[in-house]
Amino acid sequence: MTKWKKDCFIIELKLLIDPWQKDILLKRFEIARTLYNTTLSYAVKQYTFMQESKHYRKQLRGYQKAKKTNDSKELKQIAKELDNIRQSFGLSEYQLHAYIKKHQHNYKKHIDSNTYMVR
Repeated sequence: MTKWKKDCFIIELKLLIDPWQKDILLKRFEIARTLYNTTLSYAVKQYTFMQESKHYRKQLRGYQKAKKTNDSKELKQIAKELDNIRQSFGLSEYQLHAYIKKHQHNYKKHIDSNTYMVR
């Protein structure tokens, strides 16, 4: 059975706003960009630390070996351990939300909690 693709169209309209509204939007976009880059920088740094971890590398090698031998029980066990390691470095979605929440308080006058949490 084949899936039919639906047509998708995009329409772009010029936003008619007052200069003061434009200034507010530009400021909020800049704050959102700053929060995004701060969180991304943190995540990349933590990911690098995780990759340098001997325990992580050992588990990753074990996962690759188990994958070659198709040992599903061992794969699940090692995948769980790798997930625990990832979480220990603060790289889960909720941990990153908690990280950005700390920085969002600096801008709470300009950007609300629903806006900064958007993926």
